[in-house]
Amino acid sequence: MKTIRTERLILRPFKESDYDDLCEFLSQPEADEFEGDPGITYENGRARLSERLGSDEYYAVELAATGKVIGNVSCLVRDFDAREVGYIVNRLYQRQGYGSEALSAVIAQAFCEGAHRVFAECDPRNAASRKLLEKVGLRREAHFRQNVRFCREESGAPRRKDTFVCAITAEEFSARRDPAKTERDRPVTTLFLLSSADGKISTGSSDELDFDRDLPRIDGVKEGLPQYYEIEQTTDLWSFNTGRVQAKIGANEKDFPPKTPVSFVLLDNSHLTERGVRYFCAKAKRLVLITSNRDHPAFHVKEDNLRVLFQERLSLRDAFASLKKDFGCERLTVQSGGTVNALLLREKLIDYVDLVIAPVLVGGKDTATAVDGPSLSSPDELSKLGVLKRIDCTPLENSYLRLRYEVIR
Repeated sequence: MKTIRTERLILRPFKESDYDDLCEFLSQPEADEFEGDPGITYENGRARLSERLGSDEYYAVELAATGKVIGNVSCLVRDFDAREVGYIVNRLYQRQGYGSEALSAVIAQAFCEGAHRVFAECDPRNAASRKLLEKVGLRREAHFRQNVRFCREESGAPRRKDTFVCAITAEEFSARRDPAKTERDRPVTTLFLLSSADGKISTGSSDELDFDRDLPRIDGVKEGLPQYYEIEQTTDLWSFNTGRVQAKIGANEKDFPPKTPVSFVLLDNSHLTERGVRYFCAKAKRLVLITSNRDHPAFHVKEDNLRVLFQERLSLRDAFASLKKDFGCERLTVQSGGTVNALLLREKLIDYVDLVIAPVLVGGKDTATAVDGPSLSSPDELSKLGVLKRIDCTPLENSYLRLRYEVIR
């Protein structure tokens, strides 16, 4: 579990020393009434601490100023890339914004880790909890009648309760963080790259040199490399790349791969052969190929999942608008080379940056970097820079590092 720090709180794994604080907030009447866990006392609460110790699902909510644990937030893995969150705050610390501060941070972390949807169940009688969920962006989806039973009445009859289900999707969360994105006629984009510590995205300037081929052979680097590919599996279901990059890693010669759930967008004029196009037709759920070449081999390929987007003059902005309007692409992971990334940067088409930093220095002025292209030459062009706001910095194993940013202007 990753420790999360907010302005006033530290969200971390539970420790043995948290027992007194845990019993304090679990034994309060509100926990009895709404959490379905009656009768918690200092004497019998040990089982509740045991289920939290070592768990990746329970965050202790600690006041950064004092070290006191004032509640917990749970984040449970559910089917279909969903997470279910729950929370409880010591009543002595309620109405001070701690609940929304903690829950917002956990929800943000869930989406950072690849969740598609986050939901919570709430007792309809608990008006304060409903308002908190609305405050952090969860909308009410359903009202289930007597669908849960936490305990029994004194007579032995089950005590059944209604629940509200409130939820937020990744797209809604992104729009909530930046309302302007809801007005855009293009997908929300994330530049996702494996980079060296000095910003290189290849081991050299020759097509014979490539991270995918070379890093697995380098001691001290190869050990942590699988983490990048594991993170890559959690990226968006639409991926943007270039024919040049794909030809470099063998798309024109490789055996056809099995079908994946990912749709691919390829920008290419001359690097992919007809076999390379067919390779991606076999691999992709949908393949959109953007080209300004009227004689591109893609025009000779007849596959149901292939669409060729021809432009007399390349406009990535128009191409991305078409992806959203004509193909329903809402979110797009960008994994293109430095030259195309520069075009995206200058046209303000990058919304987020997600970098996995490998523990290696490459060097070389001609070696591709995350963003290449022509340099700025005048102070009047400073508006073309991409200003970033850090979302997360996560140390990975074997000296790898993951950096995530939002492009704020």
